[in-house]
Amino acid sequence: MVVTLALLSKDLNDEALQELTIELRRTLIDETDIEAELVKGLSEKGIQGEPITSDSVKGSSKKRSRGEPTLGLIVLTFLTSGAAVALFEVFKSFFDRRKYLEWQCNEFSVN
Repeated sequence: MVVTLALLSKDLNDEALQELTIELRRTLIDETDIEAELVKGLSEKGIQGEPITSDSVKGSSKKRSRGEPTLGLIVLTFLTSGAAVALFEVFKSFFDRRKYLEWQCNEFSVN
């Protein structure tokens, strides 16, 4: 199963949100059987099918290049049946300490 995870925060600037995204990605890789990759950005804001990002939530007009990570987005690939349980354990720890941070699953597919 593949899931796109979005981290959102009204209280954080772009740099802080991306730092937390990278930290969560590293934690998921280290502590679960999940492959986690940062989503690469889109070249123009508002393209049909563009994932929800902190840019669209905050109304930022900043454009990103295709090679640059899109703020707050991680693609998760579950490698084992126990990965979902491990994901929620990581979420509990990660989000309990950061009340200003929200998450949202934008899309998923089953391989």
